[in-house]
Amino acid sequence: MKLAVFTVMLPEYEPEEAVALLAEVGYQGVEWRVTRRVLDPAAAPSYWQNNRCTIHIDTVDAEAAALADLTARAGLEVPALGTYMAATDCDAIDRAMRAARAMGCPPIRVSPPRYDRVIGYRRLFAETLAAYTDVERLARQHGVQACLEIHPGNICSSPSLAHRLVRHFDPRFVGVILDPGNMVYEGYEDWRMGMELLGPYLAHVHLKNSQWRRVGTRPTGEAVWQPAAAAIDEGIVDLRQFIADLCAVGYTGWCSFEDFSAGNTREKLERNRAYVQALS
Repeated sequence: MKLAVFTVMLPEYEPEEAVALLAEVGYQGVEWRVTRRVLDPAAAPSYWQNNRCTIHIDTVDAEAAALADLTARAGLEVPALGTYMAATDCDAIDRAMRAARAMGCPPIRVSPPRYDRVIGYRRLFAETLAAYTDVERLARQHGVQACLEIHPGNICSSPSLAHRLVRHFDPRFVGVILDPGNMVYEGYEDWRMGMELLGPYLAHVHLKNSQWRRVGTRPTGEAVWQPAAAAIDEGIVDLRQFIADLCAVGYTGWCSFEDFSAGNTREKLERNRAYVQALS
């Protein structure tokens, strides 16, 4: 398997700086963060706001050729585009798919909705199934793959819930991003069982680790717990087992780091690469 970095974890770097850094540290790919790029020079960079390593969704198709050239000149590949689009946003999806095709990067992320207790799961699932029917049509048209990410809060927070949706589609055009760190927050299932269930739909992997922390006590006496990011080798995910299971099921695709833990970015990049390479 090959190692990449999702640029959401590089908020202080411009794209030109990011590719140079990743090549120097020894990565093989860069997964570009693609969403609204809104920068405030007076504010500190952060993962989800003021992130300088972001490509604007409104211009990503126009920038695709230059971005592909920038990446290739650094000796890197683009394994996926980390887009932030709802499955119903067909205009943005079409634009991102054009960019992905131009960059020779089949997978892009297309998100299912968050679970809503008022609407209910059954209605949300039916609406999402209809939306992904249109998404699959666009993916087939452009020759790319729309991937939903197993993510806390949405209606595909586990491999089995993701499979319930994607099994209706051609895995060449609709796939799944497996994220063990997200499954600490919600949706944990045995790693290998989930991989076996997803089968050909397992298209991409995000790597990070997470933990639960006791943060207080309710007035009624119960403990209050919250999930949080953890260093790659300090969280709940047994990455040694996770990587072994990926190898066991024959996964040969990309693993892209999405590390939200505290610490110096370069040091995290170096530690993460060395740790996972030693496991695989």
